[in-house]
Amino acid sequence: MTAKEFDIALSDALNLVTTEQDQINNKLKAFDRFAVGVNRISTDTQIESSGSNTACEARQKSLSVDLNNTSAKDSRIETVRSLFSETVRPHSVEDIEQSEPLLVTIREEFSEEIALALAPSTSQTFTKNLKSAILSSVKQCRYELKAMDRGLVVEKNNLETAISLNESFHQWLNAETQLTELADFDSLKTRHEQLDEFRAEWEQLVTERQTTIHTTTNSNFSASMPHDALVEYIYQPLPVTYPVLSAGAKLIISCEERQQAICRYLTQCD
Repeated sequence: MTAKEFDIALSDALNLVTTEQDQINNKLKAFDRFAVGVNRISTDTQIESSGSNTACEARQKSLSVDLNNTSAKDSRIETVRSLFSETVRPHSVEDIEQSEPLLVTIREEFSEEIALALAPSTSQTFTKNLKSAILSSVKQCRYELKAMDRGLVVEKNNLETAISLNESFHQWLNAETQLTELADFDSLKTRHEQLDEFRAEWEQLVTERQTTIHTTTNSNFSASMPHDALVEYIYQPLPVTYPVLSAGAKLIISCEERQQAICRYLTQCD
């Protein structure tokens, strides 16, 4: 890739990160609206078991037990599906080229069990257990989105630093005179030192970048995002998977080549 192509790759990478941040923010808001709607739906009163079962044990009945309910179809189940379709689903499928059935989207966001409980063919009623399972899944989805967003903040900072260094280097190059016009040793020495400074800045960024890529961003104990997985996902449309490292390597080599040219020029002058 040429220097111009690396400039474009860094700029495109920043646009991808910014776009993804907006999408995550919108999806978080959608999950909030969905959760508020679900919270407003009343549930069936569950009868606690007698005998040795405690009230706590009764409350901890699994969703799979609820699925055995053979009552008539519950309109509240349809309400939950409609809420999901209106709020979360548009943000879940915006990157999918082909249409996806609603229950598939619910399964992908929540679980197979919840998708079955919310299916049009189910005889499941909207119990306290089902409501709790849905809201717990919403909370987990929000944790995962927040972990991803924290990783994107790091990406944005790295990209902005790389773009700033890149612009400074090329502005300096454009302002510099031709090597053959530098007649004295001090001028050549100054240029060599300036290239050293640029190279050191890029080497530091590349080193820090490599460390960042191998970290994991956490939202809470149950949600984390390996940074290398985030990078591979975000930059799929780009010709390079690691735009900051690629640009850094290019600029370091460019500085070294110019320093070598100065050394050769000094030798010829002797």
